[in-house]
Amino acid sequence: MKSSSRRFSSSPSSLSRWEAVELGHGGLSLVPRLRVLLSFVRADLSVRPLDEWQLRQSLLGFLRDSLSITVSDKDLSLHKHKNPHKRRSDEALASGVLYIWDIQALLGESRSHKEDAAITLQKKERMLIEKLTGVELNLGGLKLRCHARPEDRDDFFSLKRSWHESDEGQEKGLPNTMVLRGIPSRWLAELRVSSKASVLVTHTVFSQFGSIRNLDIQINDSESFSCNVWVQFEHYSEFYNAMVAFCGRSMVKEGSNFKANYEVNWDNDGYFTEGNIRKRKFEKQRLEDLRRRQAFMETRQADIARRQTELARFEQERREAERIQRLREEENWRREREAAAAEQEMFRQKELERLKEEERVRKEKHLREQIQREEEQKALEVKRREEEFRKLEEQLKEKHRADMRDRETWTVRSPRYCSPEVVNRSYLDSRRQLGKTGREVEKLPETYPHGSGNGQHDDSNDRERVSRLAQGRSVTEPSHATVEDPKDDDLQRWVLDTGPSLFSKYTSFKVGSSFASHTKRLKSIIVDSKQSL
Repeated sequence: MKSSSRRFSSSPSSLSRWEAVELGHGGLSLVPRLRVLLSFVRADLSVRPLDEWQLRQSLLGFLRDSLSITVSDKDLSLHKHKNPHKRRSDEALASGVLYIWDIQALLGESRSHKEDAAITLQKKERMLIEKLTGVELNLGGLKLRCHARPEDRDDFFSLKRSWHESDEGQEKGLPNTMVLRGIPSRWLAELRVSSKASVLVTHTVFSQFGSIRNLDIQINDSESFSCNVWVQFEHYSEFYNAMVAFCGRSMVKEGSNFKANYEVNWDNDGYFTEGNIRKRKFEKQRLEDLRRRQAFMETRQADIARRQTELARFEQERREAERIQRLREEENWRREREAAAAEQEMFRQKELERLKEEERVRKEKHLREQIQREEEQKALEVKRREEEFRKLEEQLKEKHRADMRDRETWTVRSPRYCSPEVVNRSYLDSRRQLGKTGREVEKLPETYPHGSGNGQHDDSNDRERVSRLAQGRSVTEPSHATVEDPKDDDLQRWVLDTGPSLFSKYTSFKVGSSFASHTKRLKSIIVDSKQSL
């Protein structure tokens, strides 16, 4: 529920505690609120760390459930102190400020009577502080006890007692200067001119409370967006009216959600006294001189830095030029050295090519001579091998003829080891002789075709039978008689069945194979020699 607002009148008794005050410039107004200072200490010996979010939610839940007071999250500011594990049990781990803006909800029906409303509001505030004091909050194993107290500088009657009880107030009379700290500087600035507080706008805002004798504005160094204002009125009543309006309220601006929670107090230091004015003027002059000297020193330092930069740049340019000159000289020396090395390498390559050419000519000459010697040697070797081959061929032919003569002689002497041609020829001759005589050939027995009955072989009889076959005579008739011998027919059948003798086969194969292999080897040697030539 929003509080009603109206312009401030000259009578302070007509201003209610729950009413807002319009300042009459730029949509500025003062809205009532209650501000309670909070502190939290340990309720047990637990040393668990403090969670600020849990503390905030626990306190807001207590206000909502136990006291039926709805407070937004931004209206409760908490600050956790550093090094909580090093603080004593009676020292606060955290502190905060609670703002309550809905004053009419606390008053209820008592706001119709101003005196009753003021008393009810004091009671409500005192009861709220008593309920908050001693409340234990459990934050996940960490128990904290809350202590609440009102803001003394926020209560007009407390401030009134303070200036009446002070020694300066008794000696110099009643005060007439109000001090406000934490006013947004932009709210007191001229629109579209500057963002700093203007004396003209500030004078317009505070002149509705009475005639202003002196006015001073100072920008906070720590917070550049806020300022402090000293206002000296002509009369005490005007100062009184302004204190009544600004105590227990916060400044708001139309169209902005921000609420300026300033601090209001009376001037007990004599800010506008002649001595303080001269002191501030001297301090201001000193600060200006200091700023001037500082600006001069900054300018001088900048000039020195600029000169040093130029000197450094000149030095760097000089070093760069020297480096470039040195690089050029090194490059020229390197090129000369490379040219000399290239010329030397060219001379060495030419000398190497000349030596290689001489070596190549010498090797070619040596190779031609060697090839010529090898060709001559190969030609001589071919002639020698052809002569050896011819001699060996003649020797083999002579040996073959001698072997043929020996074979014929041996065949005549030993018909048993005759060749197949002789056997066949003898057999045909015997068959022709049988056809002329008309004699039939008896069948040979199935026993051993030749030899005696006791298994022994009779060579003389065999030779005689073979010679008979060779002469065309009958093998059955003996040489000295005409009686037929059945052994002759057996010998003839045995010779015809066995074919050529093993001796004749071996000797003919051995002589023939040896001659053929030797001839083939000689031919291959001659062909290889011709190909190499």
